[in-house]
Amino acid sequence: MNKSSWLFPGFVLFALAFVLYGNSIRNEYAMDDAIVILKNRFVMKGADGIPGILKYDTFAGFFGEEKQLVTGGRYRPLSLITFALENQVFGTPAKNNLGEDVLAGDPHRSHAINVLLFALTAVLLYHLLLRLLGAEGSSKGNKWWFSISFLAALLFVTHPVHTEAIANIKGRDEIMTLLGALLALKFSLDYFDSDKRKYLIYSGISLFLGLMSKENAITFLAVIPAALYFFRETDLKKIMWSFAPLLGASVLFLIIRYAIIGFPTGELPAELMNNPYLEMNTGQKYATIVYTLGRYVQLLFFPHPLTFDYYPYHIPIIEIADLRFVLPFLFHLGLVVLSIWSIKRKNVYGFLALFYLATLSIVSNLFFPIGVFMNERFIYIPSIAWCIAVPMLLNEIPNWKQQFSVYLLGVVSLLFSIKTIARNPIWMNDFTLFQNDIKVSVNSAKGNVTAGGSLQTEAQKEKDPAKAKEMYEQSIAYLERALEIHPRYIDAMLLLGNTHFRLNEDLDKAFEYYFMILNLEPFNQNVVNNFGVLMNGRTTPEYRANIWERVLKGMEGADQRRRSQINSLNAMSNVAQKLGRLYGREIKDLKQAQVFFGKAVAIARERLNIAQQEIGTLGVITPAQANKDLAIVLKDLGVVHALLKESNAALTYFLETERITPNDANLLQNISIAYGDLGNEERSNVYRIKAAQMRK
Repeated sequence: MNKSSWLFPGFVLFALAFVLYGNSIRNEYAMDDAIVILKNRFVMKGADGIPGILKYDTFAGFFGEEKQLVTGGRYRPLSLITFALENQVFGTPAKNNLGEDVLAGDPHRSHAINVLLFALTAVLLYHLLLRLLGAEGSSKGNKWWFSISFLAALLFVTHPVHTEAIANIKGRDEIMTLLGALLALKFSLDYFDSDKRKYLIYSGISLFLGLMSKENAITFLAVIPAALYFFRETDLKKIMWSFAPLLGASVLFLIIRYAIIGFPTGELPAELMNNPYLEMNTGQKYATIVYTLGRYVQLLFFPHPLTFDYYPYHIPIIEIADLRFVLPFLFHLGLVVLSIWSIKRKNVYGFLALFYLATLSIVSNLFFPIGVFMNERFIYIPSIAWCIAVPMLLNEIPNWKQQFSVYLLGVVSLLFSIKTIARNPIWMNDFTLFQNDIKVSVNSAKGNVTAGGSLQTEAQKEKDPAKAKEMYEQSIAYLERALEIHPRYIDAMLLLGNTHFRLNEDLDKAFEYYFMILNLEPFNQNVVNNFGVLMNGRTTPEYRANIWERVLKGMEGADQRRRSQINSLNAMSNVAQKLGRLYGREIKDLKQAQVFFGKAVAIARERLNIAQQEIGTLGVITPAQANKDLAIVLKDLGVVHALLKESNAALTYFLETERITPNDANLLQNISIAYGDLGNEERSNVYRIKAAQMRK
């Protein structure tokens, strides 16, 4: 193929991508950008964070622990590595929430890189379509803008359904996945057309990089051999040679993936927001899945309205007898039949059906759960089949002049472009996105929570009390709507508690929602933290003691599996320690202080045992830190025993503390006093001298 035959049209597509998405470069961070960039501790370390990105689940850098929110986990390190490298090159020094030195990224550069990668993808797609379909495709004209290849690439560039993948920085994993997969196809074609085996190596590397961006690229194990079969003279030996490096790359990726995050356990999350089919029977589940497949088709033909939020129950529960199941089922069954029928005939529509079904299958929920009903970014790769099929089908219409196809698709592309440009600014930040899309996803629990939460955040910044009050009240309305949809939605309860307090400092109402959460999640750290913040300086010691005892009782009543987790033990130890100090220092009830410090010591010992067994596990404290934490409560318990004139017990706890922290002058002084109370003046003097020397 002559380079000049695609260079200028390719440049047009490249430039058009920047025209359409140029206004997204002004956007800030939004949605899951916090998880992968803004609050990801590995990404914020720059190049130094790359080993951590490669070593752990994609969510680990945000949550600080291995946390499989959805079945099978997520291992998509390559896009995170690009974010880390951006921070390394362009980032500015900052402090994270732990006070650590990090590198803060620049969202505008990240958006620009997304647009650049998308523009390159468009050019590559056009190049590949020329090689597969021919310069003119099935058109009757001889101008490049009449060709099926160009019209298909034009639809791909302009289609508004792609805004989620491009205008949201996190969507880079989708862009890089397709780019890697298309490069693998290109190099497979290069090998097939030239017999040069170096291209096999390139194709394997390209697919591997696509897989390291997102697992979706594995569907090209079917797409690439099919493309060679449908668009080249049948040579099964060459097809097998082309398949070998792709299979090798996929196996290598799967080995790495499962070495990092393990095999799927088969356990589905018990939270509706991560398991949207939780409340459905089997028939409803699959009817709803097929309904979402129909929604994807609708969005391809008529991409309005768009939303980031397809959570329960913006997507309704569908029954098998519902036409909203029957029609999409028949349509997709037809695609399956078409792809099978076309194998011997090498019909291009059969290939497009296969391409669409294969690339959509991995995000369809038909074969394994993905944690959400659907998302617009999931149609980013499958949409290619639609973009090719539409201009081809128009040219098949009898007595249809080709110019009409071009004019019609030109108008469609213009309308798509207007929609794309208008949609990009909605992704400006969380507030603009959540406030806009709740108007579409009115029945989504998540949409109502994000709308309510973002309003609460903005209300805190508002200087006009009347406007702030109005925003808080609107926030409460959204959050209450979320609880109507999903009565066990913990995020909604937490935000409702916070909002009621900020609106009129209603502690009782806030705590009502907090205890609703603790009934479901006894160790929820956000709630525990909020209790402390809201009670500080506003309540009596007795009120605080009553609240903390209710909290601790709930934790102690939790099942053993949850109680024995390191984070649960952290929470229990902290609450028991708070109660010990509260009773000892403020209420002056030493016996109760002794009880709670005793519980804190027992929990701290269990915590130390876990830390010693799980050294190096992400999210587990080191034995040294666990030892230091144990020393603190041991010392507190010793002091209470000393105040109760129980000198033997006090000395026992002080000496155990000394083995952990031998250079604590106050502790040494306490040991000296304890020995003196027991009549051992010799040992008392030794420790008195040690304490004095330590203070010098």
